[in-house]
Amino acid sequence: MSYTHMRIIKKQVVFLYVQADRISQAVHTYARLGTCLLLYK
Repeated sequence: MSYTHMRIIKKQVVFLYVQADRISQAVHTYARLGTCLLLYK
């Protein structure tokens, strides 16, 4: 594997990590909102 190829893969991996982090944050936020709505109903 060439050096540039490794760099491209590294960028993709970082991008995936960032996406996963955003998704998990969104899930936590929605879960919190859901529990709040259930508690206040």
